[in-house]
Amino acid sequence: MAKVILVRGPINIGKTTTIGLIYSRLALLSEDNHIFDNEEVNVNSLKFDNNGNTKDFTAILKLKNKNCKIGIISEGDVPEYVEEKLKFFQLEQLDYLIGATRSLNRRGSTYRLYLEKYSPLHPIVLEVFPTKSVNRNDLLPTKEVTVNQVVDFILNQ
Repeated sequence: MAKVILVRGPINIGKTTTIGLIYSRLALLSEDNHIFDNEEVNVNSLKFDNNGNTKDFTAILKLKNKNCKIGIISEGDVPEYVEEKLKFFQLEQLDYLIGATRSLNRRGSTYRLYLEKYSPLHPIVLEVFPTKSVNRNDLLPTKEVTVNQVVDFILNQ
């Protein structure tokens, strides 16, 4: 049973960027090989668009010093895409699943998907709301609070 951590917020707040930073931090603490976009890799494999924004991705990491398997889904806008990825992750026997979702709690939303279809078996244990950065120079400091909150939560369980 995976414990779910949701990174929530409105469009263009930086949910994927925040999850990318969480992935980067956890990758430093994980076993050398991990899964990134369905391929085995041994390095941080984030990809960026022409504007320097993190592209959507999935990952599965296993922490070195903590018997803990973590799945990550950065996509959170289209419930059908997320549901497809959740079905795959259910087979992975994860300890934690980190996912993005818009903050809206309305019928047909990704948030409702997590609440209604996934959380009955996989409880939502943490919801975080990243702060929008003003420009690229303040990106890391702005997102660091949320990144630390998620990583510290996992490491201290």
